[in-house]
Amino acid sequence: MNQRITGGIPKNYGGFMLDNTTLVADAQYMTMPKGLSADKNEVVLKLMKWLMTPEMQAITYDSG
Repeated sequence: MNQRITGGIPKNYGGFMLDNTTLVADAQYMTMPKGLSADKNEVVLKLMKWLMTPEMQAITYDSG
């Protein structure tokens, strides 16, 4: 519901239910391309580390 309220999903989007189905969303993944320079690699790793802090995770879960 939060995604409709915040505009992530258009209000006129039609959804559906699947019978006898369970959705398990238990992980998110971060990747980076091969072949980055050492400087860019360091920046990406710092960004990933920052995104995994409790404060940033709280924002992610709060905003859906």
